[in-house]
Amino acid sequence: MPKVLRSLRARVLLLIAIPLALVLGLTVYHAFGEREGRLLELALLVLTFAAVWLGSESVFVRRIAALTGAAEKLAKGDLATRVGFDADGDEIEQLALSFDRMAEALQSKELQLSRTVRALRVLSAGNRALAIAKRGEPELLSEMCRAIAEAGGHRLVWIGYVEGDAEKSLRPVAQRGSLSGKFLDSAKFTWGDAECGQTPLGKAIRNDVAVVVQDLQREPGPPSWRDYAMRSGCGSCVILPLRMDERVIGVLNICAEDTGAFGSEEVRLLSEAAADLSFGIASQRTRVERDRIARAREQFQEKLRKSLEASIRAIADTVEARDPHTAGHQRRVGELAVAIARELGVDEDEIDGIRLAANIHDLGRIQIPAEILTKPGRLTDSEFALVKTHSHAGYDILREIEFPWPIASIVLQHHERLDGSGYPQGLKGDEILQGSRIMAVADVVEAMTSHRPYHPGLAIEVALQEIESKRGTAFDPAAVDACLKLFRENSYAIPE
Repeated sequence: MPKVLRSLRARVLLLIAIPLALVLGLTVYHAFGEREGRLLELALLVLTFAAVWLGSESVFVRRIAALTGAAEKLAKGDLATRVGFDADGDEIEQLALSFDRMAEALQSKELQLSRTVRALRVLSAGNRALAIAKRGEPELLSEMCRAIAEAGGHRLVWIGYVEGDAEKSLRPVAQRGSLSGKFLDSAKFTWGDAECGQTPLGKAIRNDVAVVVQDLQREPGPPSWRDYAMRSGCGSCVILPLRMDERVIGVLNICAEDTGAFGSEEVRLLSEAAADLSFGIASQRTRVERDRIARAREQFQEKLRKSLEASIRAIADTVEARDPHTAGHQRRVGELAVAIARELGVDEDEIDGIRLAANIHDLGRIQIPAEILTKPGRLTDSEFALVKTHSHAGYDILREIEFPWPIASIVLQHHERLDGSGYPQGLKGDEILQGSRIMAVADVVEAMTSHRPYHPGLAIEVALQEIESKRGTAFDPAAVDACLKLFRENSYAIPE
């Protein structure tokens, strides 16, 4: 019997029984007396209520038990439980209907929450993938697909890049998931306006919007799309544009096994993951371009340096051609100066500057008459004064040329001495550049040990004693100590 009829029957019994008890009670009262009539009325009412209660047990007790059981299941986490009473019954059935609505709302909220948590896991995993992908763009794409597939439990995650060919192709570049790694190898996608491009993929690219397909198997499209959907076996998918420089460069495709798997909040969070991936791609490409520019700059600088060195060697050869007795002097001074600088721990870039300066430190001699440079006897005071102008003359030639190092100043100061006794400016101590202080030591040692028209070459020990005796007065103590160590401990020899 329907529950509504059972409830109605109970009410009818009560309405009939109460007047009947009153009528019978009055009849007995008149026939047998007041006391017997009252007793009969009471007995009939009790019997009536008992009958009504027993007859309506299924209406009250059973429904209360069903409602209580459903509440217990809900409390244990079974959000799918329902009482299932009709909506047009009494108060208990209305209460059961409210319970069912509450359970349905809780189940919906729980599903929404689980999807949001899943999307947050994907977002977090994507950020980790961005952080650990160090070996270039292909690794970044692969790591991102892996992170999203594993964190979200998705059947297929893949990334496609927009091609600028005539067919407007979409080229898969990375994929992860439970499907075969070669699943997309034979897939043909396009994003153009033609019929073959009228797919969710094409719409996402052309319109630069996220596209959600809640029932992939029923989604209309060209044969290529239908084949893709059927072979994937996925129930739903979301397609997210990847942007760089205000244009769509590709799409991130996330496919789930179930239909209706992507809610609005999850799509919003997944769009953030796609934005993070876009940033990662842009960063990778910027780094590649930066590295390319850096390599090109290094190659250019190396080419420029070699050209500069060749030019300096040509200048040095021109200078030495005027005085064959000093041929090779600048080169040998340069090599000894470099050895001293390395012994002192000077930065390699600064050493390059010292080498180049040493190779042309006597450039100003080009303005000195050859007969003075090659004079075999002692120079007069006026002749020596003219020779002393060569350092400033070299500076004047070089000062307008832009070098990465203070080449002109090193050349100008290479005859200065710590105590101010040098020329041309009479500088003292730290007023003299380190490169010039190093070159002064190397220049004296090489000049004393080499043959000149005005003196024969001396033994190396004589030259070392000369700089040692003037250590701290004329010559830089550190440069002198380094030079002495080179010859006395490291067996350095001046090259030919």
